[in-house]
Amino acid sequence: MRALRTLEPGGGLVAGGLIAYASSANIDAALAARLRRIGRVAFGACALVFGRVHFLYATDTASMVPKWTPRACCSGPMRRARPV
Repeated sequence: MRALRTLEPGGGLVAGGLIAYASSANIDAALAARLRRIGRVAFGACALVFGRVHFLYATDTASMVPKWTPRACCSGPMRRARPV
């Protein structure tokens, strides 16, 4: 799990870079479409890993939020968004 935690920022950057490259490079349209799709799938996988890590390391994630941040602005909308 620690390996996923250290690789996740790089994975998102690589996926985003692949999407940007495929969108702006002068390459074959079919190759560009294939690279964009691979980048989108990789970025989606990274988003799943990000979410999982947020739940697995909730205390570590909470410690990254500055103490001066008003908790009401973060927790209020989430309480209203949850199903009744």
